[in-house]
Amino acid sequence: IPSPDLGGSAAASRASGAGLPRTSRDLSAGSVIVEDGYLDQPYCVVHGGTWVCAITRNSASEGHLGEHVEVFLSSDLGITWSPGMRLEAPDAQTNAYTTLVQTAFGRIYVIYNMNLDNVTRLPDGQAITRDDELSSFVMRWSDDGGHTFSAERLLVPYRKTSIDMNNTWHGEYRIMWCVDQVKIRGNTTYHAFTKIGTYVQNPPEEMWFLSSPNLLHERDASAVEWVLLPDGDRGVQSPVLSQNWEEGHIVPLTSSPGFFAVCRTSGG
Repeated sequence: IPSPDLGGSAAASRASGAGLPRTSRDLSAGSVIVEDGYLDQPYCVVHGGTWVCAITRNSASEGHLGEHVEVFLSSDLGITWSPGMRLEAPDAQTNAYTTLVQTAFGRIYVIYNMNLDNVTRLPDGQAITRDDELSSFVMRWSDDGGHTFSAERLLVPYRKTSIDMNNTWHGEYRIMWCVDQVKIRGNTTYHAFTKIGTYVQNPPEEMWFLSSPNLLHERDASAVEWVLLPDGDRGVQSPVLSQNWEEGHIVPLTSSPGFFAVCRTSGG
């Protein structure tokens, strides 16, 4: 995963070819954070002069055994990066697909999928092929700019709806994942995620949003509140276009109280 060279150095400009200067939008001008078999969702927050970046990593390909979350730090605008720091032990259940948010008092939360239920088989006993989009959302946090993270891991709770109760495991386990970045409006956070009805990523699928009204100012992590949106038993889904609504993103509008949401569908 390359990081942008924001310095725009002369050496970088000369190396770019065609006599054109490189910019932060030119991936070939970037420095490397880490190289491995599968790397996804390098989401960052800035704490003081440090970039804190959480990445899903696997030495094999996506979804294979060994997938996990690591955090990397840079204090020189992404030119160099620290070695990755695992948020979970090497023998922990699969953990993946992070999103980050920094509070008003500088705490950094990393929220991610984790197979806490250690789901390994379908209801009929057949072994599953991947377990990185199952079970639970959890969070750990850092109060020192990402150098260390909490020993405690907390569940990010949300209510079950029809798609959960009628999924492959009939509601015993949840199937879901998040690719969104946390957005902030006022004192409230929002991020989108996908609920899946049929393992692994098959319809029906619905776009939902997790919101917290107090995460940005609550210093007791166990007192952080979560709200599942929209209200009711159905997520954002069109009965016309597709039954697959996944990898959603939500953006608060700036000139009105509304929101813009987008996702990918099998209907184009």
